[in-house]
Amino acid sequence: MAPVIFIVPGLWEGPIVFQPLRTLLENAGLSVYLTRLVSTGTTAATGLTVKDDTAAIARDLASTVDMAGSDGVIVFLHSAGGFLCSAAMQGLTATSMRAAGRKGGVKGIIFMSCAFGPEGFETKPTSTMQYFVSIIDSISSWSLCTSF
Repeated sequence: MAPVIFIVPGLWEGPIVFQPLRTLLENAGLSVYLTRLVSTGTTAATGLTVKDDTAAIARDLASTVDMAGSDGVIVFLHSAGGFLCSAAMQGLTATSMRAAGRKGGVKGIIFMSCAFGPEGFETKPTSTMQYFVSIIDSISSWSLCTSF
């Protein structure tokens, strides 16, 4: 079987804009899970933050990883979904799963116009420019790859 495709939207558009992609992939015979960011989308929810988004993504991704089994998951990340899912993937990559004696996990990543960080990276309350400077400074310490 093919891996399950797990889509994470960005902060502003919500999941609805990815419905045509989901339909196209499902019509091609792939299983697709389209998550949502609980603090954002078309309107911001009162009191919720990106930490709530990361927690919601982690719950959805863990469930999807379990459902996919040894077929694994490919995450498709857009915009802020890139750095939010970087934190949410902690312990769910194929490498982490193998180390825990389990099969499956996140086997690949598709970045679409997004920011990203290493597995487990969490957004900190800094200015956008400070964030990108710190990422650029640390990028030489790890390799970007689309498969784990």
